[in-house]
Amino acid sequence: MITPKMIFIELCKWAESFLIVYFVTCIFPFREEKQKQNWMKRIVLCIAVFAISEVGFSFSWNDLTVSVLWFLILLLFCRLYLQGELLIQIIWILAALLFIPVINISLLQLMMMIEKSSIHEYINVGNDFYLIGVFLSKLLYGICIFCVCYIVKKKEVLLLKEYVYAAGAVMMYSLLMEYCLLQLMYLIPDGSAKWILGIAGGIVVIDIYLLVSMYKISKVNHQTQQIEIMKQQMQYQQKHIQDMQKSDLQIKRMSHDYKNNVQNIQELLEQKQYAKAELYVKDLTKYYSHKSIEKVDTGNAMIDAVINTRISLCQEENIPLYCTIIGNLQEVQGFKTATVLFNLLDNAIEASREEDNPEIFLEMRQREKELFCSIKNRITESVLQKNPKLKTSKKEKQKHGIGISHVQELVEEMHGILLIEEKEGFFCVECVLELEQKKEGV
Repeated sequence: MITPKMIFIELCKWAESFLIVYFVTCIFPFREEKQKQNWMKRIVLCIAVFAISEVGFSFSWNDLTVSVLWFLILLLFCRLYLQGELLIQIIWILAALLFIPVINISLLQLMMMIEKSSIHEYINVGNDFYLIGVFLSKLLYGICIFCVCYIVKKKEVLLLKEYVYAAGAVMMYSLLMEYCLLQLMYLIPDGSAKWILGIAGGIVVIDIYLLVSMYKISKVNHQTQQIEIMKQQMQYQQKHIQDMQKSDLQIKRMSHDYKNNVQNIQELLEQKQYAKAELYVKDLTKYYSHKSIEKVDTGNAMIDAVINTRISLCQEENIPLYCTIIGNLQEVQGFKTATVLFNLLDNAIEASREEDNPEIFLEMRQREKELFCSIKNRITESVLQKNPKLKTSKKEKQKHGIGISHVQELVEEMHGILLIEEKEGFFCVECVLELEQKKEGV
C-alpha cells in the first residue's frame, strides 16, 4: 500500500536525481545550442538516474554499486553531448557523487545520536524523524550543488592537471571511505558510535580543506594568467604602434623619392630614350612591389594588429604566410581571440624557422554564431611524436606567449573547441570559437 511517507521519499529521490543532472549540465554546457533537444536529454538522463536508484533499492544493491552505475551513465552522457575534457568530466562527476554520502552519513549519525537509536531502528521504522533527515540531506545537497555551480560560473577556477589528478584521487578515496563507514554502521550493534561520526567528520574537513585550497590556488592562477594576458595586450599595442610607424616612414620615403623618380623619367622621355624610361619604370615597379607590405583589414583592431605584425615578421624572415579571411570580424571578442591567434601564429613561425621550405596558412571564417580559425605550418618531421604534450623548448618561456595549455583554457572560456593534428606534411591547429557581442572594450 502506497503511503504519504513513501511518496515523500520518492519525491526526494527525484529531487536528488534532478540535482545531479543539473550539476553536470551546469558545469559542462551542451555542444549544440538546441534548447528543446537539450531539455529532452536532461529529462531522459534524470529518468535514467532515478531508475538506477529504484532498481538498486528493489534488488537490495549497496550504495556503492548504485554510485558506480550513476558514474558510468553520467560519464557516457558527458562524452556524447557535453563539452569538456575527459579528465575534468571525471573529476566533477566524482565531486557530485561524493557530496551525497558525505551529507547522508553525517546527517544520519547526528539524527541517530539525537534519537538514541541504531541504524536499523532509525531506517526501518520510517518515522517522522527519519523523514526530516531525508529532507535535510537533499536540502543540503542542493545548497552544495548551487554554491559550486555559482563559483564555476564566475570562471575563477583555473588549475594545472597535477592539482586535478590530486583532487580526483582524494575524492575517490573519500568516496570509498564514506561507503565503508556506511557498511560498518550496519554491522556494529550501535551504529551511532561517536568514533564513526568523528571519522566521517574528519573526511568532510579534509575534503573542505582540499576544495578551499584548490579554489585559492585557482584564483592565484587566474590572476597570474590575467597579468600575462595584460602584458601581451601591451605587446600588441606596442607592435601595432611600431607597425604604424614603419608604414608612415615608408610613405614618407616614397613621397620623398616620388619627385626625383618623376624628374628622372621626364628627363629620359625628353631625351627620347624610351627604352631606358621603360626599363626605369619596370625597375621601380619591381622595387616597390618587393618593399610593400601586405595589410589585413578585418574591421577588428586587435586582430588586425596581431595578423599584420606577424605578416611583417614573416616577410622579414622570408617565411610565406598566406591569409584567407572571410566574414565580418567586428563583433569578435578581439582581446581573447587575438591572444589565441598571437600564440598560435608565434608557434607556427618559431617552428617554420627550422624548415627548409617553410609555409604558413592562416584561415578565418565566420559561420553564423561561430568563428572558425585554422593555422597550418609545414613540417618535415612529426611534432606530436617527439613532443606529444607540446611543451616549449625555449629557454626564456615567459617571453614566448602563454603556452598551448592556456590557449586551450582561453578557447574553453569562449565555449570553443581546439583541435591539434598532423596531416599531409602540416602541423594543424583548428579552433571553433563562439561569437559574442564585444564586452571587453578593445
